[in-house]
Amino acid sequence: AIWARARKVAPAVGEPAAASSAQHQRRPGANSKGNQRSKQQGKSAESNRFMRFDGPEGEIIWVGKNRQANEELAMKRSNPEDVWMHASGPGSHVLVRSATKLSAPSKEALQLAANLAARHSKAGKTASKVQITVAHAKHLRKPKGAPVGAVLVTQALPSLTGFTDQAPDAAN
Repeated sequence: AIWARARKVAPAVGEPAAASSAQHQRRPGANSKGNQRSKQQGKSAESNRFMRFDGPEGEIIWVGKNRQANEELAMKRSNPEDVWMHASGPGSHVLVRSATKLSAPSKEALQLAANLAARHSKAGKTASKVQITVAHAKHLRKPKGAPVGAVLVTQALPSLTGFTDQAPDAAN
């Protein structure tokens, strides 16, 4: 929910002080025009940009469908401790979020995400095994002037191998 701060504006002549500041606040869940957004609209928009998979221990795995979605996953949607993955060469960004903030994703979820990164990459079209770059989202930066979807990894975790034949076909 977004709350706009009330601006301190002197009330107009004859206008009560509370009325001028109250009109600048938004209701939780309201868009810029003050209308309520439905949760269904948000979910359908998300499904157009990302594929979502569930990990074995409640993790959430998102796979970007295009450059704009890849950038949104890496730069806007990620939390610092989320695990980000990408195959060498062109391909989808994959983001793994733990079931709880205090736990790390399971090895099985990380391997599933690596398999998804391999399957949704250009290298995965011709190879059955693909090298996957892994990093925490807090170690991703957007280089100045870089194209949409391009990120720079400042500190990588040990890489994984993704197997295209072990990735699921469809999202949950």
